[in-house]
Amino acid sequence: MSINEILTQRRATLAEVIKSSTGSNGHLDAFAKRLLIGLDIAEGFQPREPLLLPLSDRIAYSGFPELACLGFELGSNGNSSDETISRFLDGIQRLVDRSSNSLQLLRTDDIALLGLADGLAYARGIGRNVEALIQWLLELIDQSSGVRSWSHRARLLGGELLKKAGRMKLPLNTTNTDELALDLALRFGWSGKFESQYAPDNAKLGALLKELITAKPPVDGDLDRAAVWYRAIDSLIDQACLTLTPSISDTVRLLINMQGALKRWVWKPTGRRKNTSPSQWLIDDESDVQALLWAILYPIYGSDLVDETYLPNWGFVQPRADLGIQKLKLIIEVKIAREPGDFAKFEGQIGEDIGLYFKDTSLYDRMIVLLYDDCDRHQPENHAGFRNALLKRGADRIEDVVIIRRPSMIPNRNNRQLADHARDTN
Repeated sequence: MSINEILTQRRATLAEVIKSSTGSNGHLDAFAKRLLIGLDIAEGFQPREPLLLPLSDRIAYSGFPELACLGFELGSNGNSSDETISRFLDGIQRLVDRSSNSLQLLRTDDIALLGLADGLAYARGIGRNVEALIQWLLELIDQSSGVRSWSHRARLLGGELLKKAGRMKLPLNTTNTDELALDLALRFGWSGKFESQYAPDNAKLGALLKELITAKPPVDGDLDRAAVWYRAIDSLIDQACLTLTPSISDTVRLLINMQGALKRWVWKPTGRRKNTSPSQWLIDDESDVQALLWAILYPIYGSDLVDETYLPNWGFVQPRADLGIQKLKLIIEVKIAREPGDFAKFEGQIGEDIGLYFKDTSLYDRMIVLLYDDCDRHQPENHAGFRNALLKRGADRIEDVVIIRRPSMIPNRNNRQLADHARDTN
């Protein structure tokens, strides 16, 4: 059996455990969903939807699992209503008011503590006054939970989200597969908290991959472990792909991972030095997105990556692809959506492009569509509809449709234009 077959089989096993274990695990569902964002398995992942249900009564009686679930949703979405955030904070206050004995289960639940910290960090980031709640949760996180579990790293990350104290700096002095896999998985979901921390060496990563594909896997009910293993395997494959000639599916994975990379995008309100302009990396049109893709893909594909590629003309029509990877015979078609109506418009345009691009398949025979969502109002339902429609329409040519949301630090389009005008008139 080849290594590719072994990996495929192990991923399929973990996917079955994840799918069979979701639906009744509360905050573990939300934790798994948070880890699996951007992977194929996430499309069929349907945990409970806490944001769509009335929470006040349930939070009052069931306590921290519901709140931790909501915290993970807040930390990953960043588009919640004021009412939802207020309900979350009210629920935290109810926990604060409880006796110490009634919090024993929460005190020992590393994943739940991370979920609460995720939500509070988000609330603080949008300007809510939550310092008293943060201090309460930090004290709970820093208390000894007795026997250290494999998920202890999640607890430390929760504390680091609320107050930087170097909790993640020390390398893991362990050979435990679950602990090492969790560390790797958390690096994807909360990458900004690992920028200045230690990085595992290649030998340890290689040993971890071997364990993840040969050791006894998680079983039904082990949702958190299965999700951690799945994400860790995917991350290890990503790193291995960077040292090899990537395939088309590897290219899709690289593009999907752009969303996480944008967490460190630069948009500073003022210049660092006197009389200098602030660093503001504005992505405002299609050429900006193409330039970003070039910076990401050129170190990997080198001279095989070409831009504004002219294809054979047909009559008076001269088709022109945005980016091409010659070795893979792959076109990357780039679109930028400014209004919700652009999704339907682009669907028609790309449908026409397919007919032109692939009349002659000697140069290119596959396409990835990358859409940068710059709409001020985030409507994730448009993403799923657009992707599904294109994959059905171009099933024989479109490899995948990748949608990247504008990083949150870049202002909305209207605010951005007003800021530009004010700066120009000063």
